[in-house]
Amino acid sequence: GKTFTVCVTGAAGQIAYSFLPQLCKGAIFPGVSINLRLLDITPVLN
Repeated sequence: GKTFTVCVTGAAGQIAYSFLPQLCKGAIFPGVSINLRLLDITPVLN
């Protein structure tokens, strides 16, 4: 099967909070494995 690498910027934000579960359960790319990269800036993580 296919594998996509997906980088989500703003990963600590509210949009990512709603988007990531949809992505991980296959609603965005059905039948595709996801290599997930989460990206955010350090001040947001603290």
